[in-house]
Amino acid sequence: MLKEKLDRESEPEYRMRLFAVDGGGTEAMTGTAMVTVHVIDVNDRRPRFSKPLYEVLVTENTPPGTVVVAVEAFDDDEAQNGVIDYQFAVSTQESSSSRIFSINNSTGQILVKVTLSTTTTTTTFRVAQ
Repeated sequence: MLKEKLDRESEPEYRMRLFAVDGGGTEAMTGTAMVTVHVIDVNDRRPRFSKPLYEVLVTENTPPGTVVVAVEAFDDDEAQNGVIDYQFAVSTQESSSSRIFSINNSTGQILVKVTLSTTTTTTTFRVAQ
């Protein structure tokens, strides 16, 4: 029975040495065994961005395909649970920004999709923690 909640990120493994003693009185015999418990990760940590706000200035006539910024996030979970997939928030997907910029889902790079002009709206990407 567990006495407290397990947390793989703080304690990924527990090692215990066990003893078994028979009922032999003064001539009791013992045996020993080692038990190792590996804590399997669950997706219990949120990704964290390295910065809460990324502000970038982009000049007009920046060619499509130019990387304007690379965002970076970390997740303390392991294996598939710790893999980061970058996406624009729904509000950004529905705004004019999504017609002008794209994001690389695996690298976090934000790229220009179209040639920018002086009529292009200034965009700030806010990262929610």
